[in-house]
Amino acid sequence: LELGDAAGRATVRHFRTGLLAHWLGCAETAVDAAIAREGGVAHGLEALRQAGHCRIRPITPGRLGPAAAIVAGLHLGDPIGPADAERPWRRKRAIAERINAAGLNR
Repeated sequence: LELGDAAGRATVRHFRTGLLAHWLGCAETAVDAAIAREGGVAHGLEALRQAGHCRIRPITPGRLGPAAAIVAGLHLGDPIGPADAERPWRRKRAIAERINAAGLNR
């Protein structure tokens, strides 16, 4: 299975849809329709949640202490790849660039 080919993407999409439908308590077709209608997974999930499928709820972030704010701000526990494992100060920009490139900044 190659994730870059059409069959691989379809397999991942099918798995994602089934898992989300299970946790939302609705049909897979409803999940697919909401994602298509709302233009993305996050917006589709929120629309379904607002429609009463609220077995998944957003987590409200708590207030971070000084050390936790540094860890979170620099993404210290979340390297993008081996090249940035020792350069955490570059991660925030690299993450933003990847989000923009993928068109997820809606």
